[in-house]
Amino acid sequence: MQFTRLRLLGFKSFVDPTELTIAPGLTGVIGPNGCGKSNLLEALRWVMGETRASVMRGDGMEDVIFAGAARRPARNHAEVTLTLDNRDRTAPAGFNDADTLEVVRRITRDAGSAYRANGKEARARDVQMLFADASTGAQSPSLVRQGQISDLVNAKPRARRRVLEEAAGISGLYQRRHEAELKLRATEANLARVGDVLEALETQLAQLSRQARQAARYREIAESLRRAEALLLCRLWRDAEEERMATTIALTDAIRAAAQAEGRASETARARASAEEGLPGLREEDAIAAARDAAAQTGGALGVAEAAFATRAEAAARLIAEHEAATRATTDAHRRAETLARGLAEAEEAQAAAETEQERAAATQEAAEEAAALTEARAMEAEEALAGAEARAAELRQVEARARAARSEADGAARALGSEGASLRKLIERSSGDANGIVDLVTVMAGFEAAFGAALGEDLSLPPLGAGEDASGWLGLPPYDAPAPLPDGTEPLAPRVEGPAELSRRLAAVGVAPRERGDALQARLAPGQRLVSLEGDLWRWDGFRTAAGSAPSAAAERLRQRNRLAELEAQEAAAQDRAEEARAAEDHAAAAFATAAAAETAARATRKAAETAAAEAERALGRAGTAAEAFAARVATLHAAHARRATELAEAREAEEAAARTLATLADPGAAKEEVEAERLRVEAARLTMLTRRAEADELERAGNARERRLAEIGRERESWTARRASASDRLAGLDARVETAEAALEDARDRPAELEARGEELARRIEEAE
Repeated sequence: MQFTRLRLLGFKSFVDPTELTIAPGLTGVIGPNGCGKSNLLEALRWVMGETRASVMRGDGMEDVIFAGAARRPARNHAEVTLTLDNRDRTAPAGFNDADTLEVVRRITRDAGSAYRANGKEARARDVQMLFADASTGAQSPSLVRQGQISDLVNAKPRARRRVLEEAAGISGLYQRRHEAELKLRATEANLARVGDVLEALETQLAQLSRQARQAARYREIAESLRRAEALLLCRLWRDAEEERMATTIALTDAIRAAAQAEGRASETARARASAEEGLPGLREEDAIAAARDAAAQTGGALGVAEAAFATRAEAAARLIAEHEAATRATTDAHRRAETLARGLAEAEEAQAAAETEQERAAATQEAAEEAAALTEARAMEAEEALAGAEARAAELRQVEARARAARSEADGAARALGSEGASLRKLIERSSGDANGIVDLVTVMAGFEAAFGAALGEDLSLPPLGAGEDASGWLGLPPYDAPAPLPDGTEPLAPRVEGPAELSRRLAAVGVAPRERGDALQARLAPGQRLVSLEGDLWRWDGFRTAAGSAPSAAAERLRQRNRLAELEAQEAAAQDRAEEARAAEDHAAAAFATAAAAETAARATRKAAETAAAEAERALGRAGTAAEAFAARVATLHAAHARRATELAEAREAEEAAARTLATLADPGAAKEEVEAERLRVEAARLTMLTRRAEADELERAGNARERRLAEIGRERESWTARRASASDRLAGLDARVETAEAALEDARDRPAELEARGEELARRIEEAE
């Protein structure tokens, strides 16, 4: 499988559309840590069907969507597109209709993932099998992540076997085999449940029969109830109509009284409103004017106080800043001088210590060179021992794999035979039920079941009878002394049947003939004789003929099932024996492989320990050389630092004295702070007064506006009540008309109850006559 292009959109750090071309040969991505190199490998795993969020380095699968940055908002979806070269047409049948195969996976927040292949919707399983058939996929060892090389080197045999299977191109077959086994187990479980479901359906059928009888009885009773309810509803309707007429008259009187009261209330409200309209406006104008004047006066006083405070605060701030700068310069110069003095003393001590460590590092370097040579020789010996152990372990791993495959095949065959035998056994038990026919006492040679069933037919369902028993069945009569011989070209059926003696007379008169000769031999049958074919055809002595399949025999099918069950039991026993032998061979091979694997692990541990020791010795040698060079450079650096710090200390002492002289010339900033605080209090008092006056003026203005809005609302309500009064008049006129219409209809309907009552009595009389 050849990848040609990888396109990412909104996937992790790739917020903008990004396309990576994968040319033939070796394609590499180079960049610093954190640039998104690992995200490309995770994008490949994700588009090939990865479902584990931990592999994507997240808590949930939606974490692969770009989560936003300081200047970029978060995305709502992510999409990865992988383009494959399919010119050699090696893709599965559903994807093998184009030279290029494009697989797309898209995830949307709170909606999940969706797959597309060449623009068509696809299932996740289809995409996973597409890559599995090509010996790759989201969980393939060919996708090497950080730290996986050491995992493969130290992997267990099962993990190594997976790598080899994928290299051989059979990983897709193993996945399909696993799915097939799951389906077989599910089918076996379904077959086991079929019997239970049939029994439950039979129980439900009996319950439904009882419920059907109850439903018929319910319909009869419900019809009687409906007739009685019709008569009752007629009487209730007549009483309700009388009550409605009385209520309508009372409602009309109440509506007229309410209309008169509304008119009187409207006239009184208009008179009061005209009297009160002029007074509030005059009062509001006077209060607002007084509040606006007081606010202007307090605002002017506040401006004068704020100007004086700004001047005083500026002068005080300047003095305080100069004083703080001089104090800070003095403190910094003193602190720097003290630091430089301590650093000078520490540099002298470090210089002496570095010279001592330089001598010690040279001795350590010589010892490290000797240790490195010794550990390198031990590592070579361990490598040779490991190569021999790996060869032995690989040989035994193949032996174990063959033994496991043989055991798995034998177990599968045994399970399949056992499942078929169990299903067939249950089917035989269900078909036999409680019957005790003579067919259950008969054993027929394989291949002759249809002939035997055609010869005896439904008579096989009857049981054998004892002497004097009064029932239908088979009596034990002695065989004929000299039965009529069967026609030439036929063979008797009796030798192929083992059963009770009650069947001996019947079987002696039955012959088996080829199907194509049955019609010719029928005319040569003696009275009572019949011919049958292996396919189930029947030719009787009296001219009757039955073709195979026109009347299938249940007894023949039961006999065939019993023979098949016996054959399956024998085959299952043989398969169990083969499985046991294969299991023993597998255990022996596994034990030998475990011993070889333990030896390989020990050799690898020895080799690893030797390599670790050699690497440690090499690192120690490098560290010793580096330390020697570092100490030499440090001694030279310390000499230069000592001279530099002595010069800096002298400069720091001079800066400290200059800052102290500048601080002594400045005035005390405490008095300036007190004067500024006094001015601030005066400004706050003026501001509080101004805010109070302004709040009073605003409150009066809001109250005036509220009254104006209320007057407008009252006007609108007055218009609404006027309209409602006009509407009420129209409704009263309409109600009067409806009352007249209802009275006329009532007069027409007064005789209806009597007519309905007479009709009900007539119907009751006719029902009684019909019953």
